[in-house]
Amino acid sequence: AAYQRGRDGPGIRVALAMASRTMDREVSRVRAHRVLASLDTTDDNFLLSSAVNESARSWRLRDGRLQPVATYERPDSAESTITDLGMGGATIGSVGFNKPLVLWEPDGKLRTVGQAPGQIFLIARLNVGRDVIATQWDRDIALWDHDARLLGMLKNPERPDGVDATQLAGLVMVKDAPRLAVVFKPGLVEMWSTTDRTLAWQRNLGEPLTSAIATGDRLVVGMQSGAFVVLSSTGEIVFRRQA
Repeated sequence: AAYQRGRDGPGIRVALAMASRTMDREVSRVRAHRVLASLDTTDDNFLLSSAVNESARSWRLRDGRLQPVATYERPDSAESTITDLGMGGATIGSVGFNKPLVLWEPDGKLRTVGQAPGQIFLIARLNVGRDVIATQWDRDIALWDHDARLLGMLKNPERPDGVDATQLAGLVMVKDAPRLAVVFKPGLVEMWSTTDRTLAWQRNLGEPLTSAIATGDRLVVGMQSGAFVVLSSTGEIVFRRQA
């Protein structure tokens, strides 16, 4: 499901390869939603699922079986507008087109609903970090705290013309540092500090990008050609693999 949403890269491809292997036997099966669902996994065998026109749900994997944990109902009854779902620390977040950021406790208790400005509130992607939450907000990137209070916007005046947050390939929190990688489909990668919201570095990789994952202090960026590069903490290319 993540691959269908446009996410691609080494991690996704390994997961696809593992999923395509012949299984000896089916361990268990559960009906999570009425239609095709998107799945995201977090630490400690915790899974999140969402589907069009249905509330998101969470599950715990125990002894090879999925056990339901909670259902996350948006107060605006806008399940169909959910475009991304994520968990960081003890916060579940959901976003949707022209709808505010909504946060829950993992047990399904509604925590808060973000402020809804008068302008178009286009939020299609998010990443819930342990300290901050990053979302697309129209053509820019917004940072929020875990009470859905807006901390500030990440605006880069040196961004090339025509490159903005409507062309996101990924928002990636760097776990070992208070940093956020913003990856744009046209080829631009930005690394931001989430504490003072300053741009640490930017690099144009010169070809269309599809995804990114963080491993330690390095960033692995997938390209439309099937190649990928590894960027250091300062944005230097330390490894490149051709398709």
